[in-house]
This record gives sequence, C-alpha cells and structure tokens, in this order.
Amino acid sequence: MLKKLRRLFLLSGLVLTLILLLTACGTKNTPEPVDEKTHTNFTVAGSGSNLPITQRLIEGYMKKSGQTITLPKSIGSGGAIKALRNNAIDLGLLSRPLKPEEVDQGLKQIPYARVAVVIGVHPSVLEEQITGDDLAAIFKGTKSQWRNGQNVILFSREEGDSTNEVLKKEIPGFKEALTESLEAKRWQVSFTDEEEAQAITQTKNSIGFTDSAALAVEKHEIKPLLFDGIQPTIENVEKGTYKLSKDIYFAYKEPLSKEAQTFLEYVWSNEGQEIIRSAHGIPLGK
Repeated sequence: MLKKLRRLFLLSGLVLTLILLLTACGTKNTPEPVDEKTHTNFTVAGSGSNLPITQRLIEGYMKKSGQTITLPKSIGSGGAIKALRNNAIDLGLLSRPLKPEEVDQGLKQIPYARVAVVIGVHPSVLEEQITGDDLAAIFKGTKSQWRNGQNVILFSREEGDSTNEVLKKEIPGFKEALTESLEAKRWQVSFTDEEEAQAITQTKNSIGFTDSAALAVEKHEIKPLLFDGIQPTIENVEKGTYKLSKDIYFAYKEPLSKEAQTFLEYVWSNEGQEIIRSAHGIPLGK
C-alpha cells in the first residue's frame, strides 16, 4: 500500500511539475503559428516501456532538425493520460491501448513500434529457458529454487502493468497466479521499468521482466530466457513463433501542435523506421 501511495504521489508531482513548467513558458491549448526558423521546445512523456526507442528517435530528430524535445523519466501510461488532459505535454507515451473512457475524453493514439516482452534473470542464474508453467509456479511459490539450489527471487510488476496484461493473455493460469501472489504480498513489486531492471541487475538469483528495446538500448546486465524454447527476438515476434510482445503508442489531443506533427513525420520516415528497428523494435508504420 505504501509503495502504491508513493507511486501515485510521484506521478502526481511529475505531472504537476510539467504543467507548471509549461504554463510558465506560456503554453496555450492551440499553438500559434511558429516561424520556420524558430525552434521551440515541446515535451513527450509517459511509459518507461517507450523510452528506449523514443529516446533514439528524439536524438535522431534533434540532430537533423535542431529542435529541442524534452523527454522526462517515466511517468507511466497513466501519468501521460493525466498530463495530456491538463495540456502539459504534446505527446504521451503509452504501452497499452487507450481505454474506452479515455477515447471518449477526446484522446487519440497511434502505434509506432512492437517490442518483445522478455523474461530475464540475473547472470548468476544457470537456467537458459522457462515455460509458462514454470513462471506461474514461481509466482505461486511452488517453484522456489533454481537448479543450482539457490532460492528464486522474483521482481513482479503491479496489477494492470502492460507486461502483466501480455502474460495474462498468453500464459494459461498466469492471471490467477499473479492475483494470488499480489494478495499474498509474496514478491517485491516494481512500479517502473527502470526500477525493475535495476532490481534484477543488482540481485543475484533474481527473475523479472524487461523488453527487447530496453536490453538493446540501455545495455542492462540481464540474461534473457528462452520462452517455451524460443528466443525473445523481434525476428521471432515477426515470424509469430515468439508469443510475448506488446505495442507502444503515441497518444495526443487534437489539434496536434506543428512541432509534434513534424516530429511524427520524422518517425514515419525511412530514417525513423530504421531507428526503431536498430533499437530492436518492429516499426508499425503510419
């Protein structure tokens, strides 16, 4: 409960900070025309799952255009929704589809990449692969040791996290195992992708979750496990042999600012699409 309250407090603070900063800069709901030679700053913020690929896209765009884009640390998909409602950001980053009530509030989304969801372990773990049954058993506490006799340490994600939604869909019995483990408070829960990655890299005999782009861009010392005998690569996602994947989205309110429109045009360009692939994501096109 304390961790949930801490996360809500942090998200609220980050969103409020964005609102205050942009208000101080004179941000308006409908942007005024900007001279082509004037480069104004705009902000993109949201889910940690989007950050590795989006950071690469922003670096390429700023180098080419000279425009500045602010990309804060993760405020989560929920934080992005709040910030968009308050006109605090130009583009939100979501690792899940918009909910019907969010669409009804005038928000729109467009997917731009697909990443492989990775079940990863600390390099001290000898195992090279895992099954859905194994993972559910770890959550339930019925599989408690690795083959070297060391105790399993699981870093879970919170209920409603986009990775958990993928696992619920693809692994029979996972939903029940997750719910039971959260109610029992059996495992430590991470509330951001960065927190999860740090926990795994710093803890021997641990297991948790990341994705193909985070491993490629952020170079975490996490060993990816084969799932049901298949490597967690974007090539295997494209072939349909690796089943754990999720889409990441840009979310926005209309009218979209001129600066944001120009950035999205870069994302859909050949250069932008190649950046996504080089960051171990699958470009989804426009």
